[in-house]
Amino acid sequence: MYQITSNFHTHTARCGHALGEDEEYVLAAIEAGIKVLGFSDHTPWPNISQPRIRMNEDLLENYVNSINFLKEKYKDIIDIHLGLEVEYIDEFVPFYQRIKKEYGIEYFILGQHGEIDDNGEPYFYNQFPNSKEMASRYVEQVIKGMESGLFKYVAHPDHFLNGYRINDYFIEGQMRQICQKSLELNIPLEVNLTYPRFAILKGGIHNGLDSYPFDKFWKIVGEYGCPVVFGIDAHEPVNFLLDYSDEIRYMIETFKLNVVGL
Repeated sequence: MYQITSNFHTHTARCGHALGEDEEYVLAAIEAGIKVLGFSDHTPWPNISQPRIRMNEDLLENYVNSINFLKEKYKDIIDIHLGLEVEYIDEFVPFYQRIKKEYGIEYFILGQHGEIDDNGEPYFYNQFPNSKEMASRYVEQVIKGMESGLFKYVAHPDHFLNGYRINDYFIEGQMRQICQKSLELNIPLEVNLTYPRFAILKGGIHNGLDSYPFDKFWKIVGEYGCPVVFGIDAHEPVNFLLDYSDEIRYMIETFKLNVVGL
């Protein structure tokens, strides 16, 4: 019941902060019993280079060709899909639409880490601790992304709580806005297993007060009954081989989550 059999959040070394060959991810996923595997490495941004954060556009063709090759090679064993993890930025939408069509990208997941400022320079929301402006901006962009129709689901929707640590009426209202829109549009929210993975590797348990998945957010998700998926957010092939069942059981049973994909 608590074994992951599908994962649409998988990176590759092209983003500059993941390790391993593409085929190693596939083989590890097969070993872990995953039946549906989606690759969703960090999208390039037009005319912006962030080599330790996302692939450059000149790597996109290689990425697409590699995943499509593996999709065909292992088609009788595992169902592989080609995607990208994307930040919603208004002026980048035509670029996203172009590469989706040109390269045959099957899906985008919305991973809203940051944007660009008025000078065209990238920034992350959590560079500004406890900033209501940044928290509001995050939520605004996530909602725009959900409304755009571009995205399969929202990756780590509670990511902005890494930067905003004050428990107040303001942040509860922001969390509820995301949940309301997810429910309204039937767009799943992802329980991201990155920080639980760190805890497992250290022989401990994840603390939902200090990092996502944040208990306070998923309590509200459960109240609303939003659709929920789990994402391994794999950055190394070995990430597939950990036992996430205790974390998944805790999340589902504690917050009565409406899970639509494991």
